[in-house]
Amino acid sequence: MSAQKATIEAAPAAAHEAETRMRRLTSFTLGIGALIAFGSISENIVAQLADFHLWWSVVAISAAVALPLALAVASRVASRRTLRALAGAIAITYLAALLTLTLGTRTGTLPPEANAPWMLGITPIAAIAAALAFSMQLAWAYCGITAVLVAGDRILAHSTDIALVATQDALVALLVQAVFTALVLVSLSTARTLDHLAHQARMEMTERAVRDARLRQRVHASSLVHDHVLATLLLASRDESDDFRPTISVSALNSLTAIARYAAPPMAIAVSPLDFAWRLQATTTQMAPFALFEYALAPAAHMISVDVAETLSEAAAEALRNSLRHAGGSDVNRAVRVDLYAAGARIVILDDGAGFDLASVPESRLGLRVSITQRVTLLPGGRASILSRPGEGTIVSLEWNSRD
Repeated sequence: MSAQKATIEAAPAAAHEAETRMRRLTSFTLGIGALIAFGSISENIVAQLADFHLWWSVVAISAAVALPLALAVASRVASRRTLRALAGAIAITYLAALLTLTLGTRTGTLPPEANAPWMLGITPIAAIAAALAFSMQLAWAYCGITAVLVAGDRILAHSTDIALVATQDALVALLVQAVFTALVLVSLSTARTLDHLAHQARMEMTERAVRDARLRQRVHASSLVHDHVLATLLLASRDESDDFRPTISVSALNSLTAIARYAAPPMAIAVSPLDFAWRLQATTTQMAPFALFEYALAPAAHMISVDVAETLSEAAAEALRNSLRHAGGSDVNRAVRVDLYAAGARIVILDDGAGFDLASVPESRLGLRVSITQRVTLLPGGRASILSRPGEGTIVSLEWNSRD
């Protein structure tokens, strides 16, 4: 059980559905945004091609548009790790272009009449890529480093004194980068929170299913002991003559058969509605030959799983046993009604016997509480109700709906 639980816990932890979707969306948006930004500054790029060496232009254009477009294409199919690697390549390539900007110029500086290096105007692309690739601390550090490099490149690339303009450009770049970095980091953090909550919900559902399965097994075992073993022993202890020897033998045989069926794996997955009705009719005839049995079968009735069929049949049998023991003698009328419809089944066991007060039934009595009510209500979609009053008979209703 511990190995199985470890597997169940590890499986959801490996899934990052919300974070992966957010990374894909942001990566695709980054590629489209880079293409739009590249088109808007293409005139400036063309004007400055002659001022830079070819190798630097290749590095800069790769960081500005080629790698972001590759990231956008990969966002549809690539894994989360691949997307982070591509985003990291964009951020590092852009940083390399900033660090080598003055080395990339053919004369060491740009002409006095030239505009600011075109590379300095696309810092948000690099900031988004860094936020996708790095941790929060590194992403914010990246914003500060690129802002400082923007100011330095602005000063070194021009022969005139533009320190004030360079400082303003650096501050604007820092502000814009901070906005986009915050948006991406908050989005990814929210997605991770959703993944964590989804993982917790899956774990709680799994643990609840395990608890319910264990409880169903305990209830099933308790019901088996109460309905068959104890009933047979009680019958044998009350037999002071040999008159009921055959009845005791049949009860003992039925108990052994029930125990064997409980221990053995089910041979079938489901039973037909008609077979289920006939099984209940056979049980009724065997236990209460004079009871009235009726059933109604809807044309669209579905197959019934073995677990559901056995649970309902055993609960109905226990209700009949209680009626035979406590309702009264041969003058009591009994009836069993089975309705099978498209989404489930309903079984009603009633008699006009002595009846009883439900509030007076002690908790130690397993017949009503465990063998009937709890057994059925543990089924997904199962409901059980008992109506009885002293002198007015008893109605036991067992329902199961596959859509609940």
